[in-house]
Amino acid sequence: IVRLTENASSKEWEVSSYYHFENGNSNSLPDDRIYSIQEDASGYIWIGTPNGLCRIHPTSKSVTTYNQEDGISDSGIACLLLDKHQQLWVSHKKGISRIDTRSLSIENYTIPVIDEGAHFLIGSGYYNEVKDFLYFGYTEGYIHFSPLDIQDNSIRPLPRLVNLRIDNQSVGVNQLINNRIILNKPLHATSEISLTYKERSISIEFTG
Repeated sequence: IVRLTENASSKEWEVSSYYHFENGNSNSLPDDRIYSIQEDASGYIWIGTPNGLCRIHPTSKSVTTYNQEDGISDSGIACLLLDKHQQLWVSHKKGISRIDTRSLSIENYTIPVIDEGAHFLIGSGYYNEVKDFLYFGYTEGYIHFSPLDIQDNSIRPLPRLVNLRIDNQSVGVNQLINNRIILNKPLHATSEISLTYKERSISIEFTG
């Protein structure tokens, strides 16, 4: 991506910044394939690539890349839309993420049609500022909604333990493991588990 600025005296456009992928350089783009670009009210440039979402600082020109480790649910960005509330909406392989461009808080949303196998189309999106409606195209058509209709659930679900594995084997209620019963009731209702030194390879699955 190239940033052009107009020379005040000559009135000619000049290259002021150039961004591209550089292996091992954290201040470069994660990919040279750019699918979508938006500029927020503070002058930050947001760039969607198949390997992450980038944010370029308007003065220092530094590049910050967001992916799963930073809270966005998928790095394969399809399209970016910026609404008049300065919320950046990001479509990707696992649904849609919303980023507050001021606080940088991230919320992820699942989309039923995407969960069922459809996928968002690259660069396919439109924001109607008058109606305050977002449109995202996907393989079966498009979805649309108003940002004001999205209400976050302030009550976070509590974690629930659902499965215990010992030596990669699921442990059921009253099931004999090494000639003894480890769970006499469901895992989520169990307050204490006793294991021997032979049962040190364990894993616990949970939801919430």
